[in-house]
Amino acid sequence: AYAHYGMGNVQRLREQNSDALASYNKALELDPAIGDAYVQAARIHLAESRNDDATAFADRYRAIDPLRGGVLLATI
Repeated sequence: AYAHYGMGNVQRLREQNSDALASYNKALELDPAIGDAYVQAARIHLAESRNDDATAFADRYRAIDPLRGGVLLATI
């Protein structure tokens, strides 16, 4: 799971956003507790003005970590 998360970070830095989102989703499929994957995916969606998608990631994060997920949701 962390390999997919790390690959997502590299892809995000290279502005390969669709590939990064796929990597973050795979990481979360394998380990839903990788909170930073939700954060990074939400950031990509926000940067691309897809607020509803960003909110969906924040809601998923809040389901596993109410405090941090709530903080992410508040920033959207």
